[in-house]
Amino acid sequence: MAARTLDIPETSKVIEGTTYHCRPLSARRSLAVMTRVLKMAAPGFGDVASLRQAAAAVGTMLSGLAENLDEDTLMGVCDAFAEESSVELTAGKQLPLAGQWDEHFRGDLVALFGWLRFCAEVNFGPLVVAAKAALPAEAPAQAG
Repeated sequence: MAARTLDIPETSKVIEGTTYHCRPLSARRSLAVMTRVLKMAAPGFGDVASLRQAAAAVGTMLSGLAENLDEDTLMGVCDAFAEESSVELTAGKQLPLAGQWDEHFRGDLVALFGWLRFCAEVNFGPLVVAAKAALPAEAPAQAG
């Protein structure tokens, strides 16, 4: 059976005045990135009392990543996302970030973390939404 190629649309977002474009990672790469990030953040899930809270915490964890930072994991995530990202420095002309994200974000960690959050939303946002939707509704609090 011949391999099926998909025309995967990219998503664009303006971060700190610059337009970034991102396509979802391949399934294999997505699983690898998600596994590394979850392993790094695992200590933060110790105080999560329910699956609903865990699903909500994933988005926060992907955007924060501050408490349990692991350099190798963070570099691997940046490299993976850069493979499917580009930046528009001139109107209509995209420059791939693969192999040059480090220099592109030199001195601009705010934009770097904005880009990471954007890429995480593109890649894992639908999974978080689906996980939240699959959970049973929370029982309303009883007034007492």
